[in-house]
Amino acid sequence: QNTIRPYKEKLEAKDIALNINVDTITKRTCFIDENALKTIIDTLIDIAEKSTYLGNITIELTHPELEFVEQQEVECPQSATEKSFIQFTISDTGAGMSEAEMENIFDPYYQLDAVNKKNMSKSLALAIVRTLISNLHGKIWVESNSMQGSTYTFIIPNERFNI
Repeated sequence: QNTIRPYKEKLEAKDIALNINVDTITKRTCFIDENALKTIIDTLIDIAEKSTYLGNITIELTHPELEFVEQQEVECPQSATEKSFIQFTISDTGAGMSEAEMENIFDPYYQLDAVNKKNMSKSLALAIVRTLISNLHGKIWVESNSMQGSTYTFIIPNERFNI
């Protein structure tokens, strides 16, 4: 809530709705680096806000199934349960990204020669986010289509594991 609060007024001023869905989360305590998580969420909301001019931004938290966690190549200890991980999904109805942009979306140096420096800052920000999530033993991925918005999804453990 502390991370999202500053964006509410900013989004309201742009007529962008902010939808938050945490109804399926039963275990709300997360035993990870709070500052890293705040930075990750803040960065992803900022990226979504900058690329959205109409529509909405949706934040959804769920507990993913362990099979899905393993499919995403997130280390899953034997003691893990269905509530051991949290999946954050931040979607926007913004400009989206082309397939060419998506190929190197986490490469911080990919856009150095590009005319559009906005994409360079997005690549750098996403590279930092990916590093933070990796340090938390999680995984991030992005789905996007040009002119159809983007969805940033990441999974992190919300328990202390000896990984």
